[in-house]
Amino acid sequence: MGGDAAALAAVLSADIQLAVDSGGKVPALLEVLQGKERVLDFVARALRGYWAGARLEATPLNGLRGFVVRENGGIIATVSFAFDEHDRATRVFIVRNPEKLAGLPASRAGTA
Repeated sequence: MGGDAAALAAVLSADIQLAVDSGGKVPALLEVLQGKERVLDFVARALRGYWAGARLEATPLNGLRGFVVRENGGIIATVSFAFDEHDRATRVFIVRNPEKLAGLPASRAGTA
């Protein structure tokens, strides 16, 4: 396991869930992934390739810790995390729905 994957694995709870909201407008997972192994596999196999040229910017999203994913001057996704009392991530929420991304404040949308 590489350093990035090991660091990620260290902060995920055993029963982590990952869900994606695409609004049916862009390709995305159709199911909620459950379990550390499945989530880590998805991140390593899919997201690493999809977001290889993207820039990740840490920012709070809907009161949760998260980041904005930018590519070619625009936001292509947001990722936010819910944590338990031990500071382990229990939920990962990825938003790829273009209508919801368009609603982000200008400072996050790169138009400020």
